[in-house]
Amino acid sequence: MAREEVAALVCTALEQRGINVVLSGGAVVSIYTENQYESYDLDFIQTGLTRNVQPVMTELGFRKMARYWKHPETQYWIEFPPGPVQVGDEVVRVFDEEENGFRRAALADSDRLRDGPAGGLLSLE
Repeated sequence: MAREEVAALVCTALEQRGINVVLSGGAVVSIYTENQYESYDLDFIQTGLTRNVQPVMTELGFRKMARYWKHPETQYWIEFPPGPVQVGDEVVRVFDEEENGFRRAALADSDRLRDGPAGGLLSLE
């Protein structure tokens, strides 16, 4: 499964159980930079009440490995870091809805992604 397919699968299944999540981190950088930076983890941050994701993830065929969830049909792995959704110290409250059913942190073209792969700045310009 491709990154976007995995994101849509997880997001949709969780939302059907009342668990609202937003894709964040390196996967968002990969999407915004059209894979100039490739990330193999998908970080989902819960935006509502924190709920147990284990039953949903297990039902989808994911297996828990330390802090990650891995599925045998994809190279990507899933993590659920604690919220809130942030870019650096700034809390993100607006999210983009993707056509294929997942939400990601919304960033303006002039935004900078802080706390990138090496802790430095990644320019989107």
